[in-house]
Amino acid sequence: MSLASKLSAGLFAAACVCQLAAAEVLTINEPADVVNTQLKQLTKTVVKTDDGMAVKGQYFVLFSAKTLTMDPAKKYKISGEFRLKEGVETGLAYLGFAPFDADGKLIPPVSVNIIPKTYTVVAKAAAAGDSVIYVKDASKWKTNDALYHVVFDAKEDLSDLPNRNYASIVKDGIKQDGDVWAITLKAPLKNAIAEGTGVRQHRSGSSYIYAKTSKDVNPENWTSVSGTISGAVSEHGLYGGKLWHGTATVRALVMMLNGKKGNVIEVRNIKVEELE
Repeated sequence: MSLASKLSAGLFAAACVCQLAAAEVLTINEPADVVNTQLKQLTKTVVKTDDGMAVKGQYFVLFSAKTLTMDPAKKYKISGEFRLKEGVETGLAYLGFAPFDADGKLIPPVSVNIIPKTYTVVAKAAAAGDSVIYVKDASKWKTNDALYHVVFDAKEDLSDLPNRNYASIVKDGIKQDGDVWAITLKAPLKNAIAEGTGVRQHRSGSSYIYAKTSKDVNPENWTSVSGTISGAVSEHGLYGGKLWHGTATVRALVMMLNGKKGNVIEVRNIKVEELE
């Protein structure tokens, strides 16, 4: 075999390997492929273009109409391109995934974003309408902003996640009171809380599982954005590259933030691939 033939064969084999290494599992090419954050079909804000779609607005959040079941043992790549069609230079283009639980409900970040080593139990029963609860140990709870929450019916083994039974804590609203700790809530309890109920501190955070963020989408060139996700969060945090606790399915996320009024953003070649 000549050198040229060997090189040709090698390139062909390499191309085959690359093709085998990524299996396309989802594509977004037109308005029918996406839904908005309330999961209703979009009409006026997204239109078909020759290349893909154009989205009008200062910002937008699009989910894929199709849901995916992702294997934490595998790696996935999401990629696409953005360009400013009308308006002024704009901000942040995001690609990622919106996580849903086994009941098909979107998982809010506060329901899974654990503050480590904060599990304890209610020290005194609290009645509906109370704005202060007492717990045995909040020495490791944080108080420096208003994004912290107390999660009720918590389990030490984290089997309660995602936990949607939570209440907001007033900033600097955690104080030691003798042998127990008093936690002041932003709103009165809707339901009574029994003594001995497991509780844990959580915090609000990033709304979705982001794989990649890109800046400087402009009118001259397509901005390519791509990122990967693999594995699952083992204990705490909202890692952009990992599935959150309780994630059963996901929808691909296409998002634009920090835009200007009247902007029109073109989006094309959005796809999700499973990497071998």
